[in-house]
Amino acid sequence: MNNDKPTYEFLFQENELLKKQIEELKTFAKKQDEEMIIAKEKADWNELNFKKVQEIAHIGSWYLDIATNNVMWTDELLKCIILTLHCPCHHILSI
Repeated sequence: MNNDKPTYEFLFQENELLKKQIEELKTFAKKQDEEMIIAKEKADWNELNFKKVQEIAHIGSWYLDIATNNVMWTDELLKCIILTLHCPCHHILSI
């Protein structure tokens, strides 16, 4: 008889250990999901608050990604530029 085969008891214990590890991973993943939801809510609130502050102050901002040479503007900066271009005194501002 071959004694290299795992016993039923050994397989049962390994199965129970794997079940426990799966439950721990599920708990960990659930906690990570909850933390991500909280972080997303905070980021969304910060973005909304930032937009409101810029709108109230009538200022905007921009960001240049040097690696890609892309420029990103906030909505308020775009509004300020459009208002400036439509201002009757635009020709004076562009001198």
